[in-house]
Order: sequence, then C-alpha cells, then structure tokens
Amino acid sequence: MDPSGERARNVLLLVTLTVALPSLLLTGLGAVAVSNEESASKARLERQFRPVVAKTAERFNATMDEMLAQAGAQLPSLAAWAQGAEQGGQTPPDLSAAAFAPFAVSYFVVDEQGTLLLPRPSTGEDPTSPMPAPLREALEHELGHEDKGACDRYPPIASSDAPGHCLARWAWLACQAASAAEWEAGLVGECAHLASDPLTAPARRLRSRSPSRQASPDAFVAEAREVLRALAAPTQEGSPWLQELVARDAAARLVALRRTDARVLRQMLLTRAERASLLVYMKRLAHQRDAAPATVPTANDNWARLALTTSKGGTLIGLELVPTSFDQMLTAGLPQSDLAGPTEAILYPVRRPPWWHDPTVDADKLDAAVMAEALMKKSGLAWALSLVPTDRERAINLQTRRSLLYLWALVLVAGCLVAGIVYTVRSITREARQSRLKVDFVSSVSHDLRTPLTSIRMFTETLLLGRVKSRDEERECLEVIARETERLSRLTQRILDFSRMEAGRHAYVMKEEPLADLVQQALDACRPLVEQDGFTVEKRLSPEAPTARVDRDAIVEVLINLMTNAIKYSPDIRWIEVATDRYDGGVELSVADRGIGIGRGDQARIFEKFFRVDCPRTAEVGGCGIGLSLVRHIVDAHGGRVVVQSEPGRGSTFTVRLPATAKER
Repeated sequence: MDPSGERARNVLLLVTLTVALPSLLLTGLGAVAVSNEESASKARLERQFRPVVAKTAERFNATMDEMLAQAGAQLPSLAAWAQGAEQGGQTPPDLSAAAFAPFAVSYFVVDEQGTLLLPRPSTGEDPTSPMPAPLREALEHELGHEDKGACDRYPPIASSDAPGHCLARWAWLACQAASAAEWEAGLVGECAHLASDPLTAPARRLRSRSPSRQASPDAFVAEAREVLRALAAPTQEGSPWLQELVARDAAARLVALRRTDARVLRQMLLTRAERASLLVYMKRLAHQRDAAPATVPTANDNWARLALTTSKGGTLIGLELVPTSFDQMLTAGLPQSDLAGPTEAILYPVRRPPWWHDPTVDADKLDAAVMAEALMKKSGLAWALSLVPTDRERAINLQTRRSLLYLWALVLVAGCLVAGIVYTVRSITREARQSRLKVDFVSSVSHDLRTPLTSIRMFTETLLLGRVKSRDEERECLEVIARETERLSRLTQRILDFSRMEAGRHAYVMKEEPLADLVQQALDACRPLVEQDGFTVEKRLSPEAPTARVDRDAIVEVLINLMTNAIKYSPDIRWIEVATDRYDGGVELSVADRGIGIGRGDQARIFEKFFRVDCPRTAEVGGCGIGLSLVRHIVDAHGGRVVVQSEPGRGSTFTVRLPATAKER
C-alpha cells in the first residue's frame, strides 16, 4: 500500500475509534433515556393528581359510611317483609330513597338454613340454577341482532302474543329447554304466564326503540333505565331466566351509545344478569348471627364483587353494589386540571370478567391515559379508582410530548452524527483513491515520457555513431526524432495545461471563431494518427452553426482529445464522424465512433481526473487519465457542458454544447 493510502486508513481507524463508536454509544444511552422519559412523565402526573385521588377516595368512603348507616336501619324491613310475605297483607318496603338505592342491584334475603327468601319467584323456579345450554346458545346468537325476522323463527306461547316480540320467544325457549318431556306432553299453558310477566312491558318498550340516529338517544336511555329499575327492585318476583334475558338484551342494545350514562347502565344490567353466582355465595354465609352492616368482597367466578350485608336473627340481608354506578357521583366533585382539562373518575373491579370492558372504548388508550389510581379500602380492596382525562388523546400527549421532543432531538443528533461519519469516511476514501490515482498517474506519465525519450535517444545515437548508410535512412531517423519530440512536447504541454487549470491560472482568449476552421485544424493535427491507423473521417458541418465565441486553441485541444480517444478505442471499425450543429441554447460539436463503448456505470466517472475505464483495451493503449478531465475543464470554462452517449460494443458520441455567447475568462 502507498504511504498516502496507509495514512488514510489510519485516519479512518482513528475516527472510528475516537468519534464514531463513542458517539454511537452515547446515542444508544440517549435512546434509553428517551424511553424512560415517558414513564417519568407519567410519574410526574401521578404525583400531581395523587391529592385529587385521595380526596375522591375520601368522598367514596363517606358515601359508603352513609350507606352502611342506612342499611342497618332499612334492610331489616326487607327481611321482615320477605319472612311474612306468605301471610299476605304486608306492604313491600320502599327503599328507593335509601343512600344505596342508586348503586344497588340483586337484593337478597337468606335465612339461617340457607334458604333464599328473596328473590323468590312466584313461578317457584330456583334463581340460582344456571340457564340451560340451549337457551344460552340461542341468547348468544340473538343478542345484538336487529333482524326482526329472527323472532318469527320461534312460535308464540299464547294466541295474544304479537309477532316480533323476541322476549316471548326466549321465554318459550326457556320452557322448552327446562323440560322437553313436559313440553312434548303439551304443558304449554304452564309457560304462558311469562308473556304477562310485569317485566315484559318495559322490556318490550325498550325493544320497540332503537339507539340509532333516527330515534332519540335520551328516550332510549330513559327506557333502559326503567328496565334497570324494574330489574333492581328488591320485590321483583318474575321468572329468573326472563330477568336475565331482559338484562342481557338491554345491555347489548346500549353498546351502540358512546355515552357515560349508557356505559353505567350497561354495567349495572350485566351485573344484574350475573346474580345467580352471587346468590350461591351468599347462601354459604347464612350461618352468621346478628352482625353490623358491612361490605363483603367476593371473588366467585374469578370476578371481584362487593356486597353490602347485615344480619338480624340469623337472617342475612344484603344487596350488590356496582362500581360503575359511582362514577358520575365521584366525577362531579373533581377539579379541572390545568394540564389535563376535565377529568373523570372510574371505579372498576380489580378482577373483572371479559364483558366488563365497554367494546366502544379503546382499552389500551384508556389504560395509557390513567393519571393516578388507588385501591378502595372501604371495598375490601376489591375495587380500584382511576382518574382519567375526558380527552384521552390529550392525556397521552402530556405523557409522551416531552419524550417525543427528546426522541426527535436524538434522531436529529444521530442523523447529523451518521451524516458526519459517512461524509468523513467518504472524504477519506476519496482522498485515498485520489492518492492511488495520482500514483498511477505518475507511473503512467513516466511511461509515456520514457517511450518518446527512448526513441529519440536511440535514433540520435544511430546518427552519432554513423550507422546510417544513406541519406534516406538519415532523413527517416530525423523524422522519427521530430515526431517523437512533437509527441513529447504535446504530452508535456497537456500536463502543464492540466496543472494550470487545477490551479485556476489558465487564461482564455475569447474570439468569434468559425467552427469549420476549428474542426479542420483538429483534423490536421490528428491526420498522422488517422492515416497511420487507417481511419475514415467524415465531416458533417451544419450551416446553421457557422461561428462561436471561444478560445480557439482550447476548443481545438478539446476536439483533438476526443478524436484521439476515438482512434485509441476503435480497434475494429475504424470510422469517426466530426459534426457541428445548433441547439436551443447555442452550438454543439460532436465526435462519434464505433469503438468499444463505455458502460453506463463508468459514464459518470470518465471525466474525473486520473480515472480510466477498467478494460483490456485501456491497458493496451496506455494513457494517464487526464484527457477527458481537460475536456470538461475547458468546456466548463466556456460555460458549456459535455454530454456522452455510449453503449458497450456499439461506440460512443461525445457532444460539446456551448452557449450562444460564452463567458470570457
């Protein structure tokens, strides 16, 4: 390796070890810091909203204390009514004004033997028995469908039943699934009471409406609230299966409404539909004696639930609380944050079934927007409280804005770093290549100088030693010496011109010159080579481009270089065409041949100094790689440009385009 190339390699290695690797390491550490910034931002928001969470939790605890106080005073009346209902004449207790009423579903009364006194359907059905599989399959198939024809696939249970009332069909399915043998025996009348169940009327009104744009969403929510009120009433004694069907149907219809009150109603309806598993759990606690009102967390069916219970004389009385129903009450007292804007509180079970999440809400976005959360101790840690901005996108932006800023800054720094490294490597590589080309140039020039000098010395010695036998041989030796001297002078002049051009010291004398004269002068200079190698030269001079303002000697040198290359690289078809023409912006001169041609990949580099195409013909003809570089220097100095069209094996055409009036330099 030459010394300059080795020096470039050492510089490249030094840059890599001292700049590139440490910078890339720092960039990696910066990326880690950016990834941690989002967590840090979320932690800052959590610290800011922690006092708000504490105050919200205090409000929840106060509400729970009020519920417990009223439960001790009012729930025993529910047990008294349930125990004396068989004697009749007793008025059901009104619990609608109780503190727990807006948040409660699934009232129950269990005596000390574990018998359910409430709910106690008048049909005699067991409210804790699971729904038959055929009915559940039909339910899953029908819920959420608006196809009115689907209802007509089931026969009515009574002649008065109007077509299209799917609830009556589901009731028929319940009877059919309960006892196929009884159904086949013709006990249709035993199920007829389901069509006149008190719950059927509000359920049918709800199904007559639609949450679509044509109907009023407020009216639909009001009908759903009536259904929930009927289902949540502690004295509701209708068919357990019909109640579950109505609850699930109403919840499925509320999915279409993207409203907070609709989400609350939906969760309460679905919780009410899951009453059976809660009742089974409570029957196991019936052995307790008198106990003060308390909240009892349960985890049956892998679902964290909360029951408010009290015990009198061995009778367990209680109800289930739904966390979502507290959301609006807790949100009403939240202050508006300067950062996040309006904020809402969301209570949810720590462990919840798959249906708990609202399908209209993006759960991932909701989790990402949580600013602060806490476990509710009054719920026995079965519930958790989250504070979430109403504008989820804004909250996520608060957490990611700074990290995104840092990320883009890091990307910018990394981009600049990579660009700097690439530029440095390319510069060093280019310098090494230039250094190598200079070495090749010196070697090539030395060879080109040595060849004519050797010829001159050899023929000079021949003359001095008197080895010439005739005047013709003497003249031949002198002609060779003159030709080689001219060749040596031309090569030396080319190197000097190139050196002056590189230094910017070459002066051009611009005059209006006939293009035909320039072409003829170049042909006269190349005639010995043309005749020696047997080339055919054609001239195609356009009368539309008679003159141009150029430096005569410089343009002639351009044509000589192009014609010399055409002669060198046309070993088979020895034909050259020199032409002049006019184009929109000025005049052009072109030299065409039918030689070996130039590949597309090399056409962009042939005008670089010292560059030579790597092919066998290049090695044969020799050269130093500055001819085309001189051509471009001269043409650029005239304000023009050089265009090459070439195809390997089919020849090349070099076109010099000069402006109508070239700049004088």
